[in-house]
Amino acid sequence: MRFASTAASRWLSWGARLRSTPADRPPAGVRGLQFRDEAASVNALVPELRAKGVGRSIVVLIHEGGRSSTPVGEPGCADFEGPIIGIVKRLDRAVDVVVSGHTHEAYVCEVDGRTVTSAASYGRVVTTDRRDARSRNPARRPLARPTM
Repeated sequence: MRFASTAASRWLSWGARLRSTPADRPPAGVRGLQFRDEAASVNALVPELRAKGVGRSIVVLIHEGGRSSTPVGEPGCADFEGPIIGIVKRLDRAVDVVVSGHTHEAYVCEVDGRTVTSAASYGRVVTTDRRDARSRNPARRPLARPTM
């Protein structure tokens, strides 16, 4: 986990491993490790984060993704699909942004009121997401946008 604090806010980002990790890794590389449901693992940490003062913005990085035929930079993701959707829908409402991967697709979509983004492959796209950390009101959140 990466926990940081500034005069204005406290924030955290961390990477969530996939429960399917043991299936695509050599047994010696995962021996002794446990891989649990992604959403349940994230959700279990939220009370601890709140106790440490992470209050307004939680970003989850996860190597699971989706696909959309909407060109990057254009509004909408009506056809967004993939395993990341089910994970995001089960996340605690405290999670604001999910930075996803795996599919090598570029997208900035909304799932269950949260931004879900992916940088294509090799970091070819960067998503700029500026939020008012003082408010959790979605109407005051600017839409994330990709930068090519």
